[in-house]
Amino acid sequence: MVGDNDAGGVSTYAQAGQNFGYTLLWTLPLLIPVLIVNQEMVVRLGAVTGIVTADSSESALVVAGAMSRSARSSCSIS
Repeated sequence: MVGDNDAGGVSTYAQAGQNFGYTLLWTLPLLIPVLIVNQEMVVRLGAVTGIVTADSSESALVVAGAMSRSARSSCSIS
């Protein structure tokens, strides 16, 4: 499982660990198969289309008008 390991993330994870301890550990056996299936679908979709997930998400945001002009100019959409 991937997480953002920046300073804010680490402090959030530490606080969550302090508050919940091992009480949420039971969710892992439920979530791991879902995460594996999701990762497999994303990899297969990228292999078939040749487009990485970030590029396709970025393109969808531009088409929907959800991305500002300044953000669009800093992106590498071809």
